[in-house]
Amino acid sequence: MLTLLLALSLSGAPATPAEHPLTAFMLQPDRVQIFLADMEHLDEKPAKKDRRPRVHGFVFTRAGPELKEEEHQALAKTWVSPEDTRPTQPTRCIFNPDIALRFLHGNAWVDAVVCFGCREIMFFDTKGNSINGGSFRDLEPIRKLAVKAFPKEDFRGE
Repeated sequence: MLTLLLALSLSGAPATPAEHPLTAFMLQPDRVQIFLADMEHLDEKPAKKDRRPRVHGFVFTRAGPELKEEEHQALAKTWVSPEDTRPTQPTRCIFNPDIALRFLHGNAWVDAVVCFGCREIMFFDTKGNSINGGSFRDLEPIRKLAVKAFPKEDFRGE
């Protein structure tokens, strides 16, 4: 696989989403966008005109701005790779997303769906598959970005 990635990068051919290493998304994304997120009400079918992003039972209810370069660089400094992430104790919170961050790299992306209540993050690839995306050492920078993007929302979570 490494040989294939090296060959593709040297040839200038665009890599497919499966060939992008996770670090490219988290440390060197082309863009990062923030969204308000909520549970998808599965008993209601979305209207055909409803083109809001959805992933694994979550709907991104409102798009926020793309993060500035210095903002996503600050996030990158707090990201912990899957290999270095320690298991956490389960919480009593039922995961209820507050926001999502979409890390875009080329035509692919990784979504990080965040619940401030239980301080958990779920990661999904471009196809909506759950992935081990690592974690962030500190959710406070993410909370500050959420408050800045959506000042009328309550992101206390606890």
